[in-house]
Amino acid sequence: MNPDYVTVNAAAEEKDSASVLAYFRKAVQLRKSNPTLVYGKYTIIDRNNPLVYAYTREDGQKNS
Repeated sequence: MNPDYVTVNAAAEEKDSASVLAYFRKAVQLRKSNPTLVYGKYTIIDRNNPLVYAYTREDGQKNS
């Protein structure tokens, strides 16, 4: 076990609204509530730039 398990653990993450666990849960919730993030057309924006991973997801619907 890691020596800091007393302070760095799931119970501590549960209590912290700014924790990595809280962020991950928000990201999963966003993905579940927006099918475009899962099934939308995936397009890489700058394929030739090794320092940037940027892409778009589109579902074919126009937003007003």
